[in-house]
Amino acid sequence: MGPVPLIRRIAGRAAGLLYPDRIYCVSCGHPIDPGMPYALCGTCRERFSFASDGHKPSGFHATWYTLWEKELVLRFKYANRAYYAGPMAEMMADMLLMYAREAVRVGSGDATFDGTEETAPLRRFFDGIVAVPLHEERFRKRGYNQAELLARELSKRVGVPYLPDALVRRKKTAPLKTLSETERREELRGVFGPGEADVGGMRLILVDDILTTGATAGACGDILRGMGARSVKTVAFAATAKDRKNAVTDGFDVPEES
Repeated sequence: MGPVPLIRRIAGRAAGLLYPDRIYCVSCGHPIDPGMPYALCGTCRERFSFASDGHKPSGFHATWYTLWEKELVLRFKYANRAYYAGPMAEMMADMLLMYAREAVRVGSGDATFDGTEETAPLRRFFDGIVAVPLHEERFRKRGYNQAELLARELSKRVGVPYLPDALVRRKKTAPLKTLSETERREELRGVFGPGEADVGGMRLILVDDILTTGATAGACGDILRGMGARSVKTVAFAATAKDRKNAVTDGFDVPEES
């Protein structure tokens, strides 16, 4: 085992010992009942801006990136809060299942059909989950790829397999948050490449933590489609609220019966 995987395993175990799962609110840190949804206390859950009004045209997301979501994401990425991945992925899974149930209900032609999880699993719509890769230098510094943790946790919750070797990151980029959409697309040119996984004909979920302009997702999606993927849907924990007024409620295409 190399040093990076070893560090990652040690960090994960230490976090599990220091912060037992779901007994503290992941937002404010106050003690909570272990059964609280998303490991959020009632007050913090009311503060969160869930994307119940729709999503960005460039991808699906569970929340809007306002003050409380921003604090959670920053701690998740930069303060060794890897254990946040579970509750965050739970929010993402519930959002995806909502769209899946609605697609099956509409496709069934039965207005009374509620599309329960058992009859409308995400496997009817997707074949694999891929994470936006992190550059090796940043991985060593952080100890984990936040998008990969979300993808793995999402896979557990929706029953769609995670594909760890679908994409590679060829080079490091400058911080994207200060760049315009055009500058981001130029900066991302040639950054991602195909991995070893066979994604031919697959309907894929591409996971990232934040959806901003969609440039990163677009660059990854181009590679995956070039590898033969049938479709790529971006799914993030949060999306910047700048274009919230343009949110759409488009769901999934109803799968054809075989």
